[in-house]
Amino acid sequence: MKYIFPAARLFSRLKTCKALQVDLASLTEVQLADILITMSLSRSTSHASSSCSSVIKALRWLVKSAEVGCLQAVSSVLIGTFLNQKIPRDRKRAPPLPLWTLVQWERRILMSNCTLVEVILLGTFLIMAWGFLRFSDAQRSDLQKIIYHDDTMRGVIWRSKMAVSGMPLAIAAEGFLSKGSHNWLWKFLTVLDSVLDRSGLPEVDFLLPLVDDHGPVYPLTPMDYATELFYLRKFLGCPWRQRPDPLQHLKLNFTLHSLKATLLSWGPQLHEKVTPEQRLSQGHHSDPNSSLETYSRDVVWTSLTYQRKMIQEVQGGWRPAIAQHRGSQAPMVEPMVVLEKFVKPLQPFDFRWFRFNASAETASPEFLDSSDSSSESSSESSSDDEVSEPRPKTSKVDLGPSDVDEVLVGRYRSVVHALVRAGDDEDWRPRWQGQPLKPACGRQMRGVEAEILDRLDTAMPFCQHAACRKVWHTCQLLQGSG
Repeated sequence: MKYIFPAARLFSRLKTCKALQVDLASLTEVQLADILITMSLSRSTSHASSSCSSVIKALRWLVKSAEVGCLQAVSSVLIGTFLNQKIPRDRKRAPPLPLWTLVQWERRILMSNCTLVEVILLGTFLIMAWGFLRFSDAQRSDLQKIIYHDDTMRGVIWRSKMAVSGMPLAIAAEGFLSKGSHNWLWKFLTVLDSVLDRSGLPEVDFLLPLVDDHGPVYPLTPMDYATELFYLRKFLGCPWRQRPDPLQHLKLNFTLHSLKATLLSWGPQLHEKVTPEQRLSQGHHSDPNSSLETYSRDVVWTSLTYQRKMIQEVQGGWRPAIAQHRGSQAPMVEPMVVLEKFVKPLQPFDFRWFRFNASAETASPEFLDSSDSSSESSSESSSDDEVSEPRPKTSKVDLGPSDVDEVLVGRYRSVVHALVRAGDDEDWRPRWQGQPLKPACGRQMRGVEAEILDRLDTAMPFCQHAACRKVWHTCQLLQGSG
């Protein structure tokens, strides 16, 4: 038994070293201290983690009994302080992120050459910062309950340290840079939708999946604390930039809790412009037993007001100062922030995994085509931002060539699509007289929500994607639309 426990704790430490991508052969006492802190912070989310004292004792046993030379750092004075149970008065706390970092992350997501992995990771970090989420909160998110409407994303954390029964989440999508309907959050949701659709999972209860250099790892599994901390520190310096990293020597100061602390640390600097109620709501500290909160039904609006006040002030020229660092941390100077303006209209996008409402579904943007659906997606896109309700000229439907005024139509959810012959013979496709069909726009019709119509219903909106619109115009089903 004496030999089993040190080996088990060494294995736990090796996993953390691998996640943080630290070379065990050249381990320094500072790196070992950071590993011990990371293991301590991840104990609440990983039951396999060990305490700092037990790991130190196991490593010292290995140095003494097995003569493992690369672990000599465990005998240093710095590591010995982890065995001291006395809590110092000025405790080390994770500092908030500089405004510069949030702006650079948002800017990167809005760039066309942002990779799939970057969109997933940076988008998750921004959601944690804007939504005041711990790591454990983000990995306990019910993705099926996400709602996106009027540039606002709302969702539910099904379990949290603040509320065992769950808590609401709300994020203002516009960010600091977007002046048009195109924003970082919508692009993140479209990319995440393609990842979830490819996974084939009907339910996912975590926000950040495990990724590698090529993309998400299938089957999807939640990312662990140490791996996410590695990517956070990697992206703090924005490695895609060709300029020197202003945070190069400060990255060990930051932990995942820095994301949670960022926006709340800015509130007191605005004095009377934000209220204590708004700050409490943003921090999920509202009293759940209050009758006022109970009968409000949805308590996220105060938090959204706080976020949009921050956006308004920063866009107006205000810059938050760096909070005083606590504990033995290196001083940091806020990098200069220059806001750019991104003005881009939304392009149509059909969500395949998320079940947003019909209005968003018919007028939602598409920033990234899934590799699985690229063969069926139309190369054209609609320039219209809103869906009109067209008046059909005729209700007669038939399957024929595109140069006649008769067309077979189908309904998926609440949207009418023009149907054409499919190039394959998949069993799930709708059929008419034995012929497999698909929407002209490439939308997948499957399940109980797909139906071939024998007549047109004027109460249903027509699909406004370019391929379906072309059929409507050819058959003169739309009157006076451009």
